[in-house]
Amino acid sequence: MTRKILFATDGSENALNALKRWLAENALESSSELHLLNVQLPVNGNVRSFVNPDTLSDYHREEGLTALSPARQWLASRNLNAYQHVLVGHPADQICRFAQERGMETIVIGSHGRTGLMERLMGSVATEVKTKSVVPVNVML
Repeated sequence: MTRKILFATDGSENALNALKRWLAENALESSSELHLLNVQLPVNGNVRSFVNPDTLSDYHREEGLTALSPARQWLASRNLNAYQHVLVGHPADQICRFAQERGMETIVIGSHGRTGLMERLMGSVATEVKTKSVVPVNVML
């Protein structure tokens, strides 16, 4: 049976470190599928009314692929391949939906390490994913 692992990334060093740490701690079978996902925030409604939808789609795709690049390059340097996905919307909702619809075994996501008051004030995509997901979530610090 194929293991499907979803690495949600915002392109940050914390996200890359989560990927590295998870792979160091977990063995992959040759049939495992690695999936990299970046979720772009939608643009303001006013902007959408002045920008061609194809241009906006190209922009989100380019930004998303840029965010996926560090993880993709690191994996390639270790002869590991990953499917790349870019979505637009609310990050936690999109991550959870994608993982469930695609039959992921687990979601791996990095945390920026905020705790207490800072986390409550700023929120955390990782915390929200962990709360909402029906798929198991590994939050890596």
